[in-house]
Amino acid sequence: MWRSYTLLWSLFDRRGRSRMAGLLALMVTAALIEAFAVASLLPFLTSLSIPSSASLLSQSATTATLATVRFSMVELAVLFSMAVVIAIALKALADHSAMAFSASQCARWSRQLLLVHLNRDYDWFLGQHSADLGYGLLERVQEVVNASLLPALRVMVNGLAAVAICVVLLRSMPAVMFLVVGGLVIAYSAVFLLMRRRFPRLGEEREAVAALRYRLTSDVLGGIKEIKLHGLEAGYDARVRAPFERHAQLYAKRYLFSILPRYVLEALGFVTVCVVVLLLGSGSGGLQSVLPVLGVFGFAAFRLLPAVQQIYQNAVSLPMGRAGLDALHRDLALGDAGVPQARAPMALTREIALKQVSYSYPGAQRAAIDNVDLRIAAGSMVALVGTSGAGKSTIADFTMGLLTPSSGALCIDGVALDHAARRAWQAACSHVAQHVFLLADSI
Repeated sequence: MWRSYTLLWSLFDRRGRSRMAGLLALMVTAALIEAFAVASLLPFLTSLSIPSSASLLSQSATTATLATVRFSMVELAVLFSMAVVIAIALKALADHSAMAFSASQCARWSRQLLLVHLNRDYDWFLGQHSADLGYGLLERVQEVVNASLLPALRVMVNGLAAVAICVVLLRSMPAVMFLVVGGLVIAYSAVFLLMRRRFPRLGEEREAVAALRYRLTSDVLGGIKEIKLHGLEAGYDARVRAPFERHAQLYAKRYLFSILPRYVLEALGFVTVCVVVLLLGSGSGGLQSVLPVLGVFGFAAFRLLPAVQQIYQNAVSLPMGRAGLDALHRDLALGDAGVPQARAPMALTREIALKQVSYSYPGAQRAAIDNVDLRIAAGSMVALVGTSGAGKSTIADFTMGLLTPSSGALCIDGVALDHAARRAWQAACSHVAQHVFLLADSI
């Protein structure tokens, strides 16, 4: 889980880390107010059960500086109500801020990843499936936010609130705190440890199946003309059925593992309440003397149990989302996210020359062109003629500086074209493609 936090932190830029620090400060403030709300309940309930003692008792869970200050029952009620309302409002604000921060990071990471791809050489795209790139830009980034960033933030929000409540319980009723918190920690930790090896495997399988869905959908829509012409609809339906169904099953499993302990703990919660009532009621003061403590215990449990469930549910999501997070981190860490800059066109005065150029496409068994020598004088017109696969398009791509030769060089006016000068040369080239690409837009 800590590795997920480390990877997420490394993906933040300076602005993202500043916003994260501000969000953490808001979380700490919300947790402190939550603790004060729980602490202020005991003196209020004590004043109700013992009206003659409408003061903040020194043994209460409030701060020592307020221990000697006397309040009326109404003032205690107002104090408690205000603390609860402020605590809920701050937690809602923290949740909203976490969601807004995650949404902005999703947009930022998608744009950064697109820029990384735009800065890659044309050769790299020849070995990629366009559907895989689309999946990485859209669904993978969104999945990183949903399965890694948001869960990491929610673990922090609820974790701080849970710790603050536990500190209050420890000061006022240590035995109850150890009983309740110990039971919760043992129950959730047992389930998490039993399933921790399976969580990453489920995440890796979900990542692979999700990418396959994108690829199959792209193949279907890209070849729709041939599919309709040859009546291949049933065959493609059979191909996509299994990945789509498996993807749904994996999501259902992730949800099941994240909520399963909740129902077990609901049953254990009632048993725990009965045990606590019996233990506290068996004292010399009877049940009336422990009613304030029971009230605080019930209110703390009401605030603590959802927080612990959220911690577990989101902690489970972190290892399941590691596969996508690792892939995004790898793409962004190894690439250049700078905006490509336009260059002034390079002048051509004498000739374009390919000198002993050889090239093999990624994954190809044989070279597309081998030891090609070609000279094209400035101002001349040249036609490349040959059978399909002879290398006409490859040579044309080389003359435009799109491909990097396995050996040999492209020379402009006798000077080998290096990577730094490639953009300037491409600014001087015009290209009419074999296949027309239509943009989904209007002029």
